[in-house]
Amino acid sequence: MRNPSTTQFAREEILQLKSQLDQAIACLQLCERYQISLNSKVITIPPPQQGRLSKYHLMDDCASAEPDCWKEVEVNGKPLAVLPGSLIIHKDAGTSCSTAQSNRKE
Repeated sequence: MRNPSTTQFAREEILQLKSQLDQAIACLQLCERYQISLNSKVITIPPPQQGRLSKYHLMDDCASAEPDCWKEVEVNGKPLAVLPGSLIIHKDAGTSCSTAQSNRKE
């Protein structure tokens, strides 16, 4: 980058590649922080079947089959917003992305 013979186009290309690398590293750090592995199952919440005005509510059934006993899950005192397109990630008990990388034989 600091080489005077490097063209402006090459500098821009290098900066774009660096930006992509920074984003990839951030994704790996996110996976590590939440222990998401390559074997984790990801489910996308579909659109509601009853139209646009329908909403999803994440409920804790409190070990009861009676809906009257259920409580809506809250985070920081507010109901957890589950929207179409939200992801549910089932963590795998196996290794995380960075652990799998460090354990891989070269």
